[in-house]
Amino acid sequence: MDERKTDGRGPVEPPASVHALSVSERDGSLTWLNSRVAPGPRPTFLSVDERRNILLTAIRGDFEHVEHVVRTDDGNWAVEYIYDDSTVLLYRLEPDGRIGELRDVQVMPGHGKDPNFSPQAGGHGQASAHAHCAVIDPSGNHVLVGDKGTDRVHVYALGDTLELLHTHTFPPETGPRHIAFDPASGRAFVTCEFSSDLASFAFDPASGRLRLLDQVSTVAAGHEALNEPAEVRGRPNGRFV
Repeated sequence: MDERKTDGRGPVEPPASVHALSVSERDGSLTWLNSRVAPGPRPTFLSVDERRNILLTAIRGDFEHVEHVVRTDDGNWAVEYIYDDSTVLLYRLEPDGRIGELRDVQVMPGHGKDPNFSPQAGGHGQASAHAHCAVIDPSGNHVLVGDKGTDRVHVYALGDTLELLHTHTFPPETGPRHIAFDPASGRAFVTCEFSSDLASFAFDPASGRLRLLDQVSTVAAGHEALNEPAEVRGRPNGRFV
């Protein structure tokens, strides 16, 4: 994927897209296969389900706004602020690894506290939704989306399309960003970007529901400098995260 925003009416630059490449088993060289346009700005995360031959892409959106002049109910004029959409995309994959048709688009709704305490975008890092990951659970039946802009983790049923099953909402200014599953226990770990925490969840693969087990700081007591964690990974033996 190329994390760009498609420019205006040009395009002067290529559009935001996801790309498929083959890897040579002989020397590791890459060969470009094809690409598909990714509706929404800043594609930021990819997940592949080889069993279903699908590709998931999280589109984080952007921080810049447009001032839209509108007529109010009382006949006066005002300005509303419109932000770029954040989306989750579901593509079909061809047998040779090329990216096929776009099967589904989920547009992330809402926003968090605006302005918030983070210096991102001048304090407007939660002025709209920002989906930063789309992770398939170990059962292969669900997709978990971390939306740091709305302080939510959404759980979707994974099929030919995505169906929203459950949403876990964190306290304001938490910023759940990336998610990883522990292969040993099936627990889900979530980095909380704005609150500098790591959260641990029990996940029910039958219902798709999350249950918070623990949430700990990622910095030492008394730490005051900026710290906003992003990625999280679990050790295969289940002992470390």
